[in-house]
Amino acid sequence: MKISAAITLTALALPLFSTSPTAHAAQAQLNYEHKANPRPFKGKAKLRAMRRSTSLYTLTVVYPQFLQNTRLTRFANSELRKKANMKYSGFLKNFKTDLSVGNVRKELPYEYSDLPFLEHYVPSRLISTSVFHAQYLGGVHGMEGTYTTNFGFLPGMKAPKVLTLGDLFTGSTYRKDVEQKLFAKVRADKRGVPSFVQDGTVKSLGTNQLNNFTVSSKGLTWYFPPYQLGSYAEGEQEITLSPDELGPNFKRALVLGE
Repeated sequence: MKISAAITLTALALPLFSTSPTAHAAQAQLNYEHKANPRPFKGKAKLRAMRRSTSLYTLTVVYPQFLQNTRLTRFANSELRKKANMKYSGFLKNFKTDLSVGNVRKELPYEYSDLPFLEHYVPSRLISTSVFHAQYLGGVHGMEGTYTTNFGFLPGMKAPKVLTLGDLFTGSTYRKDVEQKLFAKVRADKRGVPSFVQDGTVKSLGTNQLNNFTVSSKGLTWYFPPYQLGSYAEGEQEITLSPDELGPNFKRALVLGE
């Protein structure tokens, strides 16, 4: 396994899918450009890349390793490294299975890409990261979406941990409160209400969906990849709730240092 010490996101990401169906390549690139200008890793982390390419697939998994030495950064580095290795080996295992049953076509090679972003960085207390994931595994189009991991060592915690939504709120009603506010905001979106919400197919959010958020000075931002709130053509939905919108039970001072 060859690992390069430092890379640029743009060089890896564009184009994401040069040999996959045109519609998917265009959608993936639009989604990546929508998240352009990520907060820089420069001076905070080195980006490690695991890459392998054959005539039948291209595999790229990029992950950060933070430079500052704190209990939180050591924990985050270990978790990010383990997750990246799991994704890398998982793709290869699944590819071998698909190849053995004749699902891989040479004219439509598989592609898999993970590109990281740094959303919030306080190395002693809270690190918020996201990954833009895109893959093509045959079929009419591929899939892409943003998936997040938040690491915290907030006051009162005995050890660093991967944060869930409940870690950022007091009381027991936070889940219902956040869900209601997310649905209210998406229904008020002037760009249009996602079809699955509009027709009543989606009426509630699962635990994984509620935990797929990033932290920033703007509040919390949730990401809903295609098919979660609407069709593939509608793309990924991104919803931000400000600290004020999150309400009095949001641990604003602990999370944002205000």
